[in-house]
Amino acid sequence: MQEGLGKIKAKFDAVNSVGPNFIVDFLEISDSEEREIIKREAFELVTLLMDEIGITPFAESKKKTN
Repeated sequence: MQEGLGKIKAKFDAVNSVGPNFIVDFLEISDSEEREIIKREAFELVTLLMDEIGITPFAESKKKTN
């Protein structure tokens, strides 16, 4: 479960990252000002929640191949 939440947190590492953009696209918000407000709210909410429960962004380790 930690890994899954960490992957979600990684998608919300900035206001303009994948996570907040997915939210406004999913909600089909077309007004640019409203998009920016909702992206900011989504980023802040997810960041607050993940920080409160101690989740850190998940970073996949790169496997070495010989």
